[in-house]
Amino acid sequence: MAHPARAETASEPDGAGLGALARRASPPVPPRTPHEEAMVTIWREILERPDIGVLDDFFDLDGNSMHAIKVITRIRETYGVSVRAIDFFESPTVAALAAVVAAQAPAERPVVTRRPADAEPVLSFDQHRLWLVDQIVPGGAYNVHGRRRLLGALDVSVLEASIRAIRARHETLRTRFPDLDGDPLQIVDDADDGWCLPVRDVTTAPDRMAAAERLLDDDAMAAVDLAKGPLFRCLLVRLTPTDHVLGITAHHTVCDNGSVALFIRELSALYRAGGDPERAGLPALPIQYRDFAVWQRGWLEGQGTERQLGYWREHLTGAPAELTLPTTASPTGLGGGRIRAALSIEDTTRLHELCRAHDVTVFMALLAAVTSVLGRWAGQRDVVLGVPITGRTDVGTQNLIGLFFNTLPIRVNLAGEPTFAEVLTRARESALGGYAHADVPLDLIVRQVRPPRVQGRTPLFQVVLNVVEHAQGDTGLGDIDDEPMDAPVMPSKLDFILTGKELDGHLNLELEFDADRYDEARMRLLIDEVGALLAAAHADPGLAVFDHVPASTTAPPAAKEIRP
Repeated sequence: MAHPARAETASEPDGAGLGALARRASPPVPPRTPHEEAMVTIWREILERPDIGVLDDFFDLDGNSMHAIKVITRIRETYGVSVRAIDFFESPTVAALAAVVAAQAPAERPVVTRRPADAEPVLSFDQHRLWLVDQIVPGGAYNVHGRRRLLGALDVSVLEASIRAIRARHETLRTRFPDLDGDPLQIVDDADDGWCLPVRDVTTAPDRMAAAERLLDDDAMAAVDLAKGPLFRCLLVRLTPTDHVLGITAHHTVCDNGSVALFIRELSALYRAGGDPERAGLPALPIQYRDFAVWQRGWLEGQGTERQLGYWREHLTGAPAELTLPTTASPTGLGGGRIRAALSIEDTTRLHELCRAHDVTVFMALLAAVTSVLGRWAGQRDVVLGVPITGRTDVGTQNLIGLFFNTLPIRVNLAGEPTFAEVLTRARESALGGYAHADVPLDLIVRQVRPPRVQGRTPLFQVVLNVVEHAQGDTGLGDIDDEPMDAPVMPSKLDFILTGKELDGHLNLELEFDADRYDEARMRLLIDEVGALLAAAHADPGLAVFDHVPASTTAPPAAKEIRP
């Protein structure tokens, strides 16, 4: 499911937001079979609800895609069978899903295990793709960055010890990729390498926060040498004795957005334990990322994914080479821009009502609305969006820092004169089909599909849609007030990335865009039109999407005729 993955979300990466539905009023029905009993136990632990019965609906219990991933992982771990994302829609109750599990054959996807002692130090497919990009454009800033403001009497030595413990725990944070005869190797440096936390002091600067942000922005954007490393770094900036900002930066080859959230959670536990790993109570890591890379190569280079590759070949045959949106900005070298908006509580509630009525998730509703608006703007009846999805579907990867997210090219057919209800159905089917074939890395999909290339444009899609839905969890550092801060918009070859996140009853939307192609006014118009279409669809799901032009907006410049 989407996160980015399913966000990645990070926040791997991780998401297809499912939203809360109305709870049942009747008492829970107890389990009647061993499979139902085991399923109730899994749901209780993952959904954190003690009163689950076998007739309860997964979505009525506030189940979301991140919960579903965890349930799928636990089922595979417990029974050795694979449950698909679509099963949560077709069999959403404990009893129905237990019956699916009982009827399943053993999973075709093997469990990730430790690599053999003599295994080659290979890269995962996504790592290798990024390494190849770096060979073409050395030092490209493909970085992941997180930033926290720490208010209080910070013990810098404990903070440093906590980060050192995380580096020791996760090999990927000590990994680099030297070249051997044209091929990269994955080399892990010794944990006891004398790493120290750099601290910069801006206490005497006229504008301390501005000075801190400049230092952190420069660090976030700084290129790395993949062969020499380090590919992970931190920077602590002191504004006053009780006000610090911590920046965390890693190259994408060793980290995704979900890993940054995991890093923050582990940092919180370690700092509160005085930097002592034994007192922090962190879960054991049965594998390291190198184990995953060896496993992935062995499985994907075998016959395990031929069926999935066949799906993508069929799904993407004849897909457009690009989404030809009219540009509204001249190249300035400014890089990226960011805007934010939010649906009101009332509109967010109506969105959930629309989703319940049509058996779709919030992500699927956004997918339908965004593709409809973009299709009208571009004059296209065929739109492909990138959808981030987490690759942490194995129990061994759940708590592991590394590059796990995948991006699925989800294609929505807008042919004919579809109503919004019809586009919802098409978006749902396309998303579920993608989820069921999500093990194949994007790099392999591109190689198999061989889409037409447009110079300077990413293949298959140029727009990404993500819904982040899982909470970050407890990230407090004891007596320190820990607040997330905005990071700079990182360079991207995409047109824009639209991220939705529900908070305090509002669906918040964040749009990061290429400021060399689009201006802020045009991007705000896009968000306005998506929101207006969702509101209109709640009132009338039978409205024709291409006939809906909100009265409060104007058509985009150079808007094109819709092509069949």
